[in-house]
Amino acid sequence: MLKKLLFITAICFALTACGNYSFKDRQELIVVSRTPRGVYAGEEMPEGYQHFGWYEIGLSRNGKEPIEYIWRAGKGPDHFDIMVAEIGDKGTIHFDKWAKQSKIKLPRPNAEKPTSIMSHEVYWAKRE
Repeated sequence: MLKKLLFITAICFALTACGNYSFKDRQELIVVSRTPRGVYAGEEMPEGYQHFGWYEIGLSRNGKEPIEYIWRAGKGPDHFDIMVAEIGDKGTIHFDKWAKQSKIKLPRPNAEKPTSIMSHEVYWAKRE
């Protein structure tokens, strides 16, 4: 009986670990890098995007390389908090109500090819 219970418990842990690697509805991350893109970097932009600029902001859970997530932050109120973040800033990614209702989850971190985060699903709040 004990063996059967341990076996079932082990299967439950394995299914949880192999399932969708979610952070529930929040995850603390640290800014590791800020790479300017578009007009912020002096790149040539198409005519319709002359005033367009954005950053790739590298985030990780331990504050060190490798980068686990890239936040593509541009102009607009959705991006303000992460746009003004500096390297070393700690913050929390929260899922918005729509993302929770749609059961959207952050995928497993992948250091070789960081996952892109878009602000229409989650938002950043700097930790003071």
